Amino acid sequence: MKTRIALLFLCMAISANADPSYDDPSSWPPDKLQKASEAAPVEAKQVILLYENNELSADNQLKGKVASVRGTITGVARGALGEAYVLLDDGVRCEFPKSTEGQLANLNKGQTIVILGFVNGKTFGLVSMSKCCIL
Repeated sequence: MKTRIALLFLCMAISANADPSYDDPSSWPPDKLQKASEAAPVEAKQVILLYENNELSADNQLKGKVASVRGTITGVARGALGEAYVLLDDGVRCEFPKSTEGQLANLNKGQTIVILGFVNGKTFGLVSMSKCCIL
């Protein structure tokens, strides 16, 4: 029962952050970013748990939606294709566009952070988010 209630709140929080008028959160104007930052972020561990419990259900609820996710940084690196990313709680990979890579320079492992981006589903064992920016 507690899991269902947590999942309901998770879906409500993600839906509240969706804004169809802007397709790239990293390029949202400051007022839209401010509005998104005022919504309660979802914990990265909740997103990971949702995908671990049922990947198909999680995709139906989250994939293609904008979410603000809070978690502990467990890595900051570049992928095989040169894309910069932050790894939250060893399970949510948040990719950043080249235009916002500068935001990553001062991040450190162990730091808690809130990131806004599109949920792309689970790839290679990680929940993937793209077009991210730091709130």
